[in-house]
Amino acid sequence: MSVQKTCPDCGAPFGEMERRTMYYNCSLSDVSIKDMEVYPCTGCFNYEVSIPDILGLNGKIARILAVKKESLLPEEITFLRKYSNWNISAMAEVFHVTPEIVARWENGHQKIGPVAERLLRFIAWQGPAFGNTIPTSFEDPVRVTKISLSYVIPTESGWQEGSHGEE
Repeated sequence: MSVQKTCPDCGAPFGEMERRTMYYNCSLSDVSIKDMEVYPCTGCFNYEVSIPDILGLNGKIARILAVKKESLLPEEITFLRKYSNWNISAMAEVFHVTPEIVARWENGHQKIGPVAERLLRFIAWQGPAFGNTIPTSFEDPVRVTKISLSYVIPTESGWQEGSHGEE
């Protein structure tokens, strides 16, 4: 027997699953998921969302950002930092800058340099596990104008890119 989930705010049960195109809240302003499973609350405006393979989704987005032709935008730098499992201090340590510099890259008050940007793209391409193995010093050896993506679509074989014109 399945247990009906209830809304944490109003206590009402969630309704039948609907498929919607939803904004994906991942630090980026223009990523949506097409055909996402959404369970609306029957008592208020809340909803529960089911995202299959969220790690695969974030990896797909990171790889798209890693190869985009334009310079990384501040929000993309933030996404890639979080994807690499770093807080601001950890990223600063790897890049041999201060946490204030990383914060300036992320809020757009200072442009990330070309070498740091290439390194961030490389680390993003390799995946978050790689970012955790970057030595922070020689003494410690181990340890889009817009994004080119309008939709990501879950399929049997993983996440695929789409565009606004696709159905």
